[in-house]
Amino acid sequence: MDNTTHADKRARLNKTDQYRIGLEIEGIFVPPYKIMAQTHTERAEHLACSLASYHNSKTHEDSTIARMRVQPGFGDPVNSPDDESNDYTLWDIKLESTILPISATECGLEIVSPILSFDDSGAWRTHVSTVFDLFNEQCRIKPNENCGFHVHLSLADRVWQLDELKQICIAILHFDQAFIGLLPARRRKSRYCKSNYHNSAMKKLTPDER
Repeated sequence: MDNTTHADKRARLNKTDQYRIGLEIEGIFVPPYKIMAQTHTERAEHLACSLASYHNSKTHEDSTIARMRVQPGFGDPVNSPDDESNDYTLWDIKLESTILPISATECGLEIVSPILSFDDSGAWRTHVSTVFDLFNEQCRIKPNENCGFHVHLSLADRVWQLDELKQICIAILHFDQAFIGLLPARRRKSRYCKSNYHNSAMKKLTPDER
C-alpha cells in the first residue's frame, strides 16, 4: 500500500532538481559566404558540418559542454536513425525541410539538444547560450512563420506515475487557451500548434463537459 500523501507527492514534484529537458529548435541559418551546392539539402549539410566542426574545435577543452554532430542520414528519411537509436548525449544538427520558403543562400536546420538537467543551478542555459553564441560567430540565424520550438520534459530519477500524468493532462486542458494565447498570431493556425480541443475525442464535448 502506498502511504505517500498528496502533499508529499506535490512536494516531490516541486523539486526542480528532479527534472530533465530536451530542446528542439528550428531556424533559418544564413552563412556569410555562398555555398556551392545544387540543392538545399547539400547546402544545408555543408553548413551543418561546418557548424559542428567549429563548435567541437571551440569546446574540446570543456568537458561540461556536449559535443556536436551532424545527424547520420542527414536529409535522408529512409536511412536517418529512429528515436531509439538517437544519441542524446550530443547536440544534433538535422535538416529541416519544412521551413519554407527560403532563398538560395539560406539553410533550414533543426538543432536538437542532449538531455539537460533542469535544476536550480541553471547550468542548462550555459549549454544553450554557448551553442548559439558559436553559431552566431559563423552565420546569421533568423526565424520565419514555419520555424518551431519545443521542449521535452521528464523526471530525472523515476518515471511519471499514473495519477501525476492525469493531473498534467488536466492542467494542459485547463490552460489550453492560455497556451494558444502565448503563440504569435501567425502560428495559431499551424497544424503543429492546434488546440488540444481540436482532436477527435475533445472537439465533440460541450464547454460544460470540458
